[in-house]
Amino acid sequence: MYRQAKRCALSGLALAGCLFLMRRGSTAHDLAYQIHTDIGEGFLYAVDARQRMRMGRVLEDGDVVKIVSTR
Repeated sequence: MYRQAKRCALSGLALAGCLFLMRRGSTAHDLAYQIHTDIGEGFLYAVDARQRMRMGRVLEDGDVVKIVSTR
């Protein structure tokens, strides 16, 4: 992964306004792991533009993603 463009406080479940720069070809599952290992391990699915994303779907430039996890 490249780097976090902005430091985000990982307090509770609030990550609103956080920006993560990901390598080309990264998936929503990769993003979940970038946020926190537990979130990646409990990954169920992600939502972009109100559509459910599969685990292996490659992220595209400008995606705004909500991660749904068991943890």
